Amino acid sequence: VDVSQLTMTPKRIKCDKLRAIPVDSMGKRRDARGYMDSQRREDRDQFYDAYLTEIAAFDEKGVIPDFVTSDELIAAGITAKPLPMAALFTISYVENGDGSWTLKKYKARLVILGHPGNVVAGVHWEGTKYAATLTIDAARIFVAICVYMGWDEKFFDACTAFLNGKCKTMEKVGVRFPPELRKYRRVIDAMGNVKFVELLGILHKAAYGHPIASARWSEARDTFTLDYFNRDGWSCICLIDKEPCLFLILSPRGANQNRVLMCTYVDDYRVAGDNVADVQFVIDAIDFKFGVKMVTSGVMLGIHVNSGVDPNGVRFTTLTQTAYIAETFSMFEEYMPKNFKVPCVCRKESFLKIQSVGEFAAVGDEGQKNLDRFYLTGLGRLTWIQRNSKVALGALVSKLATVSNNPSDIAFDCLLSGICWANQDREKGLTFRSDQDIVPKSWYDATNKEDECDSLALSGGLHLMMGAAVTFFCGKNKHVGIGGSTNCEYMALERNTRTSVWLQDLLRAAQIFRAEGLLLGNLSFGKLTRLCNQTSVYRDQERGIDLKWIVTLEGVEYGSRQHDGSWLGVWAIVTELGTADILAMARDPSVQGEQGPNDDTVWTTPSSTGTFTPNDKVRVYDAFGIAAFVKDPMIVIGDNITTLKWAAKDAVTPKNKHIRPIYHWLREYVRDGSLDIRDCPSLDNLADFLTKPVEGPACQRMSDAASGYAPAPPIPARLKFLT
Repeated sequence: VDVSQLTMTPKRIKCDKLRAIPVDSMGKRRDARGYMDSQRREDRDQFYDAYLTEIAAFDEKGVIPDFVTSDELIAAGITAKPLPMAALFTISYVENGDGSWTLKKYKARLVILGHPGNVVAGVHWEGTKYAATLTIDAARIFVAICVYMGWDEKFFDACTAFLNGKCKTMEKVGVRFPPELRKYRRVIDAMGNVKFVELLGILHKAAYGHPIASARWSEARDTFTLDYFNRDGWSCICLIDKEPCLFLILSPRGANQNRVLMCTYVDDYRVAGDNVADVQFVIDAIDFKFGVKMVTSGVMLGIHVNSGVDPNGVRFTTLTQTAYIAETFSMFEEYMPKNFKVPCVCRKESFLKIQSVGEFAAVGDEGQKNLDRFYLTGLGRLTWIQRNSKVALGALVSKLATVSNNPSDIAFDCLLSGICWANQDREKGLTFRSDQDIVPKSWYDATNKEDECDSLALSGGLHLMMGAAVTFFCGKNKHVGIGGSTNCEYMALERNTRTSVWLQDLLRAAQIFRAEGLLLGNLSFGKLTRLCNQTSVYRDQERGIDLKWIVTLEGVEYGSRQHDGSWLGVWAIVTELGTADILAMARDPSVQGEQGPNDDTVWTTPSSTGTFTPNDKVRVYDAFGIAAFVKDPMIVIGDNITTLKWAAKDAVTPKNKHIRPIYHWLREYVRDGSLDIRDCPSLDNLADFLTKPVEGPACQRMSDAASGYAPAPPIPARLKFLT
């Protein structure tokens, strides 16, 4: 063949009698098990067209531009074993939101068979293969911000995203095509014999299945985003040290209405902003670079997103898994009694009997019987439901996981109860409403019922924004609460504080400052880095000018804590040459500049004599405004007053001396005013149902309050010993 004209075209397979299209219990068409299988079905043409589309993407992206023999591969210095390739054929469906599914498309994917037996680190790839993905918590925070701002979200996918990641020099290795794509070169040897030599490809882009494919795509995506949207008056930052898949973009158009917020999950994008034209500009730029496909179904990562305005004019966004829950229920319906209904997630009596050791543990072949009834599948699906839309399942999922290697009949019945309850309530999920508060508030709790096997107690916590939980956790404490329930509650508070600090730091890091009134004109300071001690540094990407929080200036020590508890820190606008070239300066009393400059900060500028005098024309402000959500201490609510006293008093007493020192770091945040801890009655503790089974109407009441369908409990007053 003429190699210059070589293209990958799959060979058609003749088949006199085609098989009917197989379907599953939900009526959805099953995936093909390979190219041969795909061409022996009645939908063979759809699979073939999808394969041609995938091959066209390979050609367009230049994934495998070179076709060579093995001898030519070695002559080029590529000695690594060629990587085998295969084609995968799937059929994707989209959830309609009413429990039904609609066929979306036939899909073919040409992949590297990248398991460790084929791909060797240091031979076929170098460096790290880690690639960050958007956390579920950050995705919910994105929704809460959009509801608060009144933004309409846009969804789109990057087309064949991984094919955009360029391989490094040593990663350009040989690949062997699947049988239906193989080509051969006719060669005549020195003896005049004709031979056909198989042609291999040279990989230039990290195809799907390669261990470094996601990492190379992330590098290409982030490099383009931060480069393209920091030109021509645009500003863009990535919250790399808090949420590396969240991007904040400022447009040069308009005075205040120019914010764009974008998050990515591998190749899935969500974007929203003040101005529709700015949002469309961002989408068009990414489309021009990578190619995108808009998603109009309202489904993101398997979650159905429904936004609108209710009759009272309240904006809302609801996250549900209606079809997924119905599908899960149908998988286990044969094991349930007829017309099976449950009043709560799980009966308390049954919940306490889920044990890995003791009287109610599985005996004989009981565990294997329940594993054969797909216990692990049900637990996995129930966990995914709990993580995305059903907060109330937390305690049950955590308990069921403790016996996952040997589940008893009681555990299996509790699994069925949880699936049934989720199905009865499947129309509900998480609802964020514009008439609720954007300022995050938190509840935490722990049980005093320790596990029979390891003596560890369950703890849980959640954070509400715009009426629904954006973060929630439920699991065992790390250590045994040897001091009773107060010790367990203190460990729960520590675990909850970790999330509170992350949420505060995430929102505080979401700052792009703009400076007005300087001789250089307006400056736009995107976030450059935030050091481990939280010292802030921001940079104007185009002009190389920094906005820094500094503690030492001209030999004067500003970092010492004053008697009144404040810091003598300084904000300075400096050139890239360093602090010697100061354009403006302002005193900052906050703790290590964690809040950033305020709108009312008084700035000084150097005069002709070198002295700094106040200049009311200079103004530095946060153009995004998200950090203002956590400008005040975050309210954290629990129901154990002794635990709160331990957290508030920086002292060791006979009652808390047994606590491991690693838990006491939370006291610093209470002392410095980052957390506002408060006490409430147990009945008003919204985290109570995350640690134990709650029966009766209280189960639905707490579930609705944590999910945005009912008001949250009243916020208690500040503790007297903290005022």
